[in-house]
Amino acid sequence: LGQIPADGLGAVQRLFSAGLGYARAHETIRLPVVPGWVQGTLATRPAVVARYQSPSGSFDIIHACLRAVRTSFGRSLPLSAERWIISELLPRHPFSLFVFSDLDRQHWHFVNVPFAPQTAKRQVHRRLSLRSNEPLALAAHCLSLIDLKELASVHPSLSPQLIQRCHDSAFDPDAAAGRFYRECECIYHELHAELQGHPAQDRRLRAYALELLTRLLFICIVQRTGLLAGDCRFLTNLWQAYLRTRPDGGTFVQDWLEGVFFKVLSSSGQPRKTLMRNLPPAMRSLLVDLPFLEGGLFSCGANTGTSEPAHGPVVTDAFFERMLQFLENHPFTPREDTALDQQLAMGPAMLGRVYEGLINATEERSQRSKSGIYYTAPTEAGLMCRLALADWLANHLGCEHQSLLLRVLFAAGADDERAADAELSSRGLWPRLKVLVDSVTVVDLACGSGAFLISMYQVLDGLLTRANREVGVPETAAERRRRIVATSLHGVDIKEWAVA
Repeated sequence: LGQIPADGLGAVQRLFSAGLGYARAHETIRLPVVPGWVQGTLATRPAVVARYQSPSGSFDIIHACLRAVRTSFGRSLPLSAERWIISELLPRHPFSLFVFSDLDRQHWHFVNVPFAPQTAKRQVHRRLSLRSNEPLALAAHCLSLIDLKELASVHPSLSPQLIQRCHDSAFDPDAAAGRFYRECECIYHELHAELQGHPAQDRRLRAYALELLTRLLFICIVQRTGLLAGDCRFLTNLWQAYLRTRPDGGTFVQDWLEGVFFKVLSSSGQPRKTLMRNLPPAMRSLLVDLPFLEGGLFSCGANTGTSEPAHGPVVTDAFFERMLQFLENHPFTPREDTALDQQLAMGPAMLGRVYEGLINATEERSQRSKSGIYYTAPTEAGLMCRLALADWLANHLGCEHQSLLLRVLFAAGADDERAADAELSSRGLWPRLKVLVDSVTVVDLACGSGAFLISMYQVLDGLLTRANREVGVPETAAERRRRIVATSLHGVDIKEWAVA
């Protein structure tokens, strides 16, 4: 698995043949007329590179090489091209795993499409990403669940349908998220036990442990954007720099990391240079240009009640190294999942799930019930947001348009989207819809960690992208998204941590 970025397709074929028990294959697949926008990204024609053959059919491992494109998160494989290729090949290869790579072999996507009846239009793509210098533990676990040798020991008579069900189970993002949450919970309880020698009240120790873990998870997500000095391994490299210059009697969390949290990420401009005097000059010059991340997450003592980091509990270097090893074993992503594209990686929604789940663990049962602290999965939040927006738009545009508005908001892929958009255009509704969506105000009166606000942001962003295209409004994605966040979305909560 670790040889894939270096050896490319040969390593993939060895993985599936020698490692997982599939037979090698090399069968180029003919595509119909390829649209120009796909042709520009398609570097090689798709091919079956491994296969399990049975009398009832085959399960295929299909590979295609694409040209990477630049996104707001750096260079990546074009997801729209992946979706078009899969939609073309799936009717002929209903039991398959799709593997995409770029020309430099630095980006790899293993895409599972859960089996559904042919009448189902909504193809859900579950994506496992591999890149050089990235953790392999999750990928190794998922792939171990589709090992034909192991499956044959449990199911003497294998079939493509059975193998597909095993793939669907192995690439289940909810299962991966559940494992990650349970590990986070263990780390949290270990950290709480580590802090027991501090004289602070137990409630404050739990709050400190929760804040520290949440901040570290947030850093792991943000560093994937390259915003932290362009370093996707910022936290690890900061730890390594500390080890090279470790002072006597100090600790990494108190002497370095809390300085980054409270004196760098929560401040901006000239004050940073004077606040970081305890750090080596080379590190000060690197950290001074980090982005200012306002919002309260890096406000000192938000839940602990301490006014200065030095007054808080002490986390030993040995325990921080334990936490770092845990974080390094998991892939993180800044991308948000959608109803049709899901990643096997820990993203912003997972941060909310961990935070709310551990808040539940720190609250008394009666207090949790009284406060109404419950986690809402992104799928459920997205469904409720679309239904609510469809009702609101129908109230303004006319109830006779409600079924069409539901088709617009629940479009299953590009073809359904184009058909629904064309129908909306034929009724002359796009200009009025654009005005309404631009002016909508969404308030979540118990926002928690923002699950519903994030889902509504995604729904509004997608709808405004289409509305701008239909009415000819030239607005960049960054401008559109800033406007949505600044004018349309509001959250209120009785819990200070929720709105900090």
